[in-house]
Amino acid sequence: MRTGLIRIMAIVVLTIVAACSPEFIDQPDRLAISADTNVRSGPGMDYKIIGTLKAGTRILLLASQNDWHRVEMPDGRTGWIFHGVARLVGSEKVVIMRDTRVRRGPGDEFSAFAIVKKGKQLDSRGERGNWYLVDLVPGKSGWIKKSDAEKSSHRNLTVTMSAKVHQSPDIRSKVMINVNPGSELVYLGKQGEFYQIRLSGGDTGWLHESAVKPIQERTIRVKEKTYVRRGANVGYGVSDTVDVGMRLTLLAEKDNWYEVRTPTGTKGWIYKDFVTTIMSKGELVAEERPVFLMTNQDCNVRQGWGTNWQRIDRLKKGTLVMKIGQKDDWLRVKMPNEKIGWIRQDLLDFDVTVLITLLECNIRMGYGTNFMIKTRVPGYTPLVRISEQQGWTRVYLTDSEIGWIRNDLFAPLDSLLFANQDCNVRKGPSTQHARIKRIDYGTPVYYLGKEKNWYKIRLVDNREIGYIRDDLLNQTGNEFVANDRINVYKGASTDYAVIGTLPVRTRLKKMEQNENFFRVQLDDGRDGWVEKDKVSYSFYPAPNYRLSTGTGSTFAGQTAVTSIASATPAVVSSGDGYDSQQTSAMKDLSQKDVTKVAINLRTQPDTSSSIITNIPPGNTLYQIKQSGEWWEVMTVDGTYGWVHQMAFGTPATKTLYAATAANVRYGPSTNYRIVATVRKGEMLTRLDKRDNWYNVRLPDNSTGWIRQDLVDEYRIAPTIDHSIVPEPAYSTAITVAETKLYDGPSYSYPIRRNIHINTIVTIIGRYQKWSQVELNDGTTGWIANDDIREKFHSKLIAVNDADVRANAATQSEVVDRVKKGEFFRPFEEKNGWFRIIHHEKTGWISSRDVLKLKYPPVYVNTEEVNIRRLPDINSKKIGIEKEGAKLIPTDDHERWLFVRLPRGDRGWIHKDLVNRQKYPWIKIVRDAEVYQKPTAGSILRGRVTRGEKYLALDKNDNWYKMALRSGDIAWIYAGFVEEEVLGTQLLRDDSNLRMGPGQDYEIVSQVKKGQQVKWLAKEGNWWQIQINGNLTGWIRAEEAKELPMKELTANRNDVAYKLPGTNHPSVGRVVKNQKFTPLEKQGSWYKVQLANGVIGWVHSDVFDAPKSRLVFTLDVATLYKSPSTSSSVVQKIEPATDLYILGSEGNWYYVETKNERLRGYLRKELVFE
Repeated sequence: MRTGLIRIMAIVVLTIVAACSPEFIDQPDRLAISADTNVRSGPGMDYKIIGTLKAGTRILLLASQNDWHRVEMPDGRTGWIFHGVARLVGSEKVVIMRDTRVRRGPGDEFSAFAIVKKGKQLDSRGERGNWYLVDLVPGKSGWIKKSDAEKSSHRNLTVTMSAKVHQSPDIRSKVMINVNPGSELVYLGKQGEFYQIRLSGGDTGWLHESAVKPIQERTIRVKEKTYVRRGANVGYGVSDTVDVGMRLTLLAEKDNWYEVRTPTGTKGWIYKDFVTTIMSKGELVAEERPVFLMTNQDCNVRQGWGTNWQRIDRLKKGTLVMKIGQKDDWLRVKMPNEKIGWIRQDLLDFDVTVLITLLECNIRMGYGTNFMIKTRVPGYTPLVRISEQQGWTRVYLTDSEIGWIRNDLFAPLDSLLFANQDCNVRKGPSTQHARIKRIDYGTPVYYLGKEKNWYKIRLVDNREIGYIRDDLLNQTGNEFVANDRINVYKGASTDYAVIGTLPVRTRLKKMEQNENFFRVQLDDGRDGWVEKDKVSYSFYPAPNYRLSTGTGSTFAGQTAVTSIASATPAVVSSGDGYDSQQTSAMKDLSQKDVTKVAINLRTQPDTSSSIITNIPPGNTLYQIKQSGEWWEVMTVDGTYGWVHQMAFGTPATKTLYAATAANVRYGPSTNYRIVATVRKGEMLTRLDKRDNWYNVRLPDNSTGWIRQDLVDEYRIAPTIDHSIVPEPAYSTAITVAETKLYDGPSYSYPIRRNIHINTIVTIIGRYQKWSQVELNDGTTGWIANDDIREKFHSKLIAVNDADVRANAATQSEVVDRVKKGEFFRPFEEKNGWFRIIHHEKTGWISSRDVLKLKYPPVYVNTEEVNIRRLPDINSKKIGIEKEGAKLIPTDDHERWLFVRLPRGDRGWIHKDLVNRQKYPWIKIVRDAEVYQKPTAGSILRGRVTRGEKYLALDKNDNWYKMALRSGDIAWIYAGFVEEEVLGTQLLRDDSNLRMGPGQDYEIVSQVKKGQQVKWLAKEGNWWQIQINGNLTGWIRAEEAKELPMKELTANRNDVAYKLPGTNHPSVGRVVKNQKFTPLEKQGSWYKVQLANGVIGWVHSDVFDAPKSRLVFTLDVATLYKSPSTSSSVVQKIEPATDLYILGSEGNWYYVETKNERLRGYLRKELVFE
């Protein structure tokens, strides 16, 4: 009775709770940002930017629309990002440590709607502040306090034998539970011989150390994309897929398989051939490649991993170090002097942009060659980017000093590859292509893309583009250095004979490796084997880099020695590389003063400009130059900005300067009469101020009132440099940002006016990194090149042979002549005429003789390409597109195309990184699997469905390459598809092959009369054809005649050959009564597609003769009076002439021409039936 009553009460309580409880909140996915990106107010590029997200930031995905994700940022705001800059990340497990409430948001102010019991394990999909977002049931989630949970990844003890868990660290205390071998436990602490552990249910207890051991985990790296399976055999199902470069935790080994845990927590088995092991000793994990970090404060470097180890060095904030290993929260690092030590992890910044100098160059005190040289560094020196201004980048040097370097003197480290031996650079991706140059071991090159097993690169010295085989380039040029005095062995074991001993910091070139040894090459050319844990990567990312004997680091307050020399013969710059004559122009920073009051450091000499920082009294500032009441200064840590002269105790001046020609009035209003006028720049003395008017004294001592916006309080206009002669130019441009029009080519000149974004200007001259422009109202001035983009006029293509005239009129003198198909870019348009430059002559061509040049769609031909803001490899990257992406060109400039991207924005891409359509569209004839490579043994990429159509990007034997709907690239076997082909065409005349269907497309090739071509598509009066296997284009319909391929039936079983002729290899067989529609005919041979998708050639005797007797000639043919070449000639017949067959005699047909009704004999192989 009592039990039943309890059950009834429980049901009532649960019902009330259920009725009052709110619904679970929806469960969002987590995203990881893969590249710095803007957050917009809506799903498109036209929406306002409301924030930015750095690469690596974890955020919540709220919704998706087309190519855009709606996300919640770390500060709680929501916005939209483009889907290509983020990836989904898996969840982490957390264990509930005590009964806790689940809330609707990350804070106690949010309502609780559920309770989770102690010991429960949940998936955590994200975190904010002191809260975890956890999954409760599939599709629903909520927030819990971090103090009430713990990540299960902290489990780090494994039970080695059956053992008892005690209530206290005493063998005599109460036993709580028995644990079995293999159990994983969370380590909480240790007391004497006992570990305090947390059990899977959340309780804590004590276990004797003899029954457990720390989990010995090693990290391995995926070297080729593959599957993680549920067991150690290919017969087991797939539980996850891992990408190249992903790190996995090694749990166990079995035969040729590793048991691993992925970063998302998935456990499974992976075949050993797809991974590479990362060296480890105990808990110390060594880096497989160099990783650069930077100190975020002054810090100690210790001999080992802990504060109980001796201090061996002290580094300043901003010192660059290289991570070579890790143990717990301590990182093993290499310093610029190649010494090795340990630094606590929280004292280092991981998000650093490392730059490499490309040649020996100067580091200056400011952004310009008029600033003093701070130091000089060799080529291939690593630097850390801080900020950028006016074509210069502010950097940390390796010793933490700060300076400026010109942007063309360095490259980002991650944009370079390094030759691992002397090798050839070729014009194309094979050894069949001509050699461009031979480069030495260690030479850096720019990475542009990859085609199969060849890297596409740009040379650093002459910027020429070429190809190098991928096994000849490394992602780093860092050589190995001996950590201590080491032995070199004859083989990969200490059992081999010692062939030499090397002193500490000897540089070694790695040649190969096994599990525990490297084979290295010594300076004298000999090679041998050294133990892996006795060497580490050199700090400097280029071979042969040498430190002078004076090099040191900062220790106990001593100043670092920055004398660095390079044995590599660096390229010497003619600019800021080095010029001994520049010393006379160095900016002297000896003038300095101490702040008397707290002052704001600003970006410009104006109180409306942004504040960089606040400077307290008593700080030393270096005074660079004065402008009115403002000083441009540099702080002791190298920060540049402007402060008002009050910072140094100087009172506000009474001097004003006329910002433009202006009237001076009798009183403070435009209602008062004019008493004088002042010129721009004229100096005035301020007497009083009322509202927005100044009472001033003029140079002639008269007084009056002038409006505030007509004077400048803070700047003195510099003297115009009349020696500046701009380079003549004429083109149209558009501003890409809010900018200013200056009096001269420098930010120091007076500002004429503000210019809005998207303003059209005419460029009339150029000087250094500035353009002289003219506005629509005739105003001229200077704009920085970074703030404009040239708006190129569309190219024109001549549709007729036409005259170029001196003026825009048909009566004008003829100065030149253009040929049909030539194209050029006009620079002026007037009354139906275009002004062009042709053969270095300027003239006018009528719009009747030209059309604006059009461009066909193009497709990315390499794995991944960068879209640039300008047609320059060093221009800012604005996007990334993957292989197969369709781009729409709208203009071109030299070797670059200006394209519209799939998401609607525009940018520049190099022409070598895209192709026009090369192959026909293909249609899926039955459901099929597609693969990563052209073999059924490679990784499965997905499935396609019968009836779907795809553009063939490439063809490899019996496989087609295509872009899936997801954007992934895959290969499909030819037997599952058929080409979308309309038939075969025979060319009547020599024809121009154009890029698109019209005379307004560029001519790409010539097609000869009588040539048979594959007919792909038609548009109006134009036909798309394919010639030479992979060249497509368009011809006029009247220039060709369709070969009406009728269905044929095999009259016997026979062989299909690779090419026309029985002397060629067999590719398959045809079966009697099988029907075929020929793709092409050459002589007595038909080209057909066999049942398995393979293309082959079959002799015409194998097929029944077609019933129609109307035929036509395939080539120029001779009509004879009798069936012999020795008989008299009736007439020569052109290709594609229609004939009626009246009879047959051996190898001859007796025919009648359809139009002229001429009769005679014609050889059978010249006729298409």
